[in-house]
Amino acid sequence: MQRSIFTDEYHLVFNGFDFDELYDLKKDPDCMINVMEEPGYEAVIYDLYKKLWKFAYLHWDALGDPYITTALARYGPGIIRTAKREMKQKRE
Repeated sequence: MQRSIFTDEYHLVFNGFDFDELYDLKKDPDCMINVMEEPGYEAVIYDLYKKLWKFAYLHWDALGDPYITTALARYGPGIIRTAKREMKQKRE
């Protein structure tokens, strides 16, 4: 079970039963070097997971359920609670 998200600079891959991957597309456009554990990427990782889970929630993706594989993510679907609050505040 995989989900991935791209920006112009990064590619995050959530692997439900394996190690997740982060690629710095500016330094590594062929996605050969996983930088998930390298220092300096934590804010990027958090932001991309947040976008991933928000997308899953908005599109009724079952991956966002409390299934065990989501518990293995560095940042699980619980971070979309923040995204939901942000969306609600924008509407108000």
